[in-house]
Amino acid sequence: MKKKEFNSLAAKGITMLSAYILLHEIEQLVEKKTRQKLPKEPEAGNKQSWGKAIAYAAFTGAFLGAFKLLVERGTVKGLKKLNS
Repeated sequence: MKKKEFNSLAAKGITMLSAYILLHEIEQLVEKKTRQKLPKEPEAGNKQSWGKAIAYAAFTGAFLGAFKLLVERGTVKGLKKLNS
């Protein structure tokens, strides 16, 4: 495997792990602040309003997208320095 391929795979793996951990932390923070559990099954017994659900989806989507971009770029840059 070439260094470039390895760097790309490593960056994607680190990014996915970081995003998963961050999403878990965001969910815990939202549950703590709202004092309500986030629904695991959106259709089953959901007490959240559509507005809250859409706001949460927009917030987490935008935040995790920006976070993913920053982590991936930083990881690639760091791996390039490490392999040089």
